[in-house]
Amino acid sequence: MDAAYVAFAVEGPGYNNPDYVAMKVASSVTNMHFASWILTVVFFKLYAPWDLTHGGGENLSNYYGLVSASDHLTQAVKPFNLAYKDTALWGVYFIGERMKLADMCWQIQHQWKRLYLEIANNEIRFGKNNLLTKLITQRDGSASNANSIASDVLRFGRRISLEEWQSKIAQVNSDKIHQMGEKYFWDQCHAMSSLGPVEELPVYDDLRMTMSWVRY
Repeated sequence: MDAAYVAFAVEGPGYNNPDYVAMKVASSVTNMHFASWILTVVFFKLYAPWDLTHGGGENLSNYYGLVSASDHLTQAVKPFNLAYKDTALWGVYFIGERMKLADMCWQIQHQWKRLYLEIANNEIRFGKNNLLTKLITQRDGSASNANSIASDVLRFGRRISLEEWQSKIAQVNSDKIHQMGEKYFWDQCHAMSSLGPVEELPVYDDLRMTMSWVRY
């Protein structure tokens, strides 16, 4: 195998948890990343899939894609939020270059730190709009609308109206995201699964220690 296949995640809130909507906002938020060492401002979606076929190089709007392309860290990146009734897996899956795995893990943890320490209300507003747009799009067309209804009924036992979603999303602010970070990221155990040439992948204890250090 010429690449390593790695999934790196933390435990998130299930869809019956009050933090579920805040985590969905966090997954769709559009942040600003200030790269002062090159005196530019890069806007990026924190959680969006990317692979080598996308192109763009250092001009990408996707942060994971930007660092992957510029530093040759990965061949593909796909963040995920797999929610269940009582728990969730919230993290990143990537196909990494065999000698760049530690660098990619650092980038992931660095972005988790930014999410719950530096994110501001004006940035969260973009994430709210993206999430609401996605929910509206899911109801466009008979097939997608039927799938949306089935998903709501299976998860919540009833159809959730757009007005109710909008009300819940509106309650999310930077304080809520920061509190969520303290609860689900700071000093929490992580889950990791890997396959292939993973000799450069940090050992569990090192990554676990960084879940505490990442705060600073």
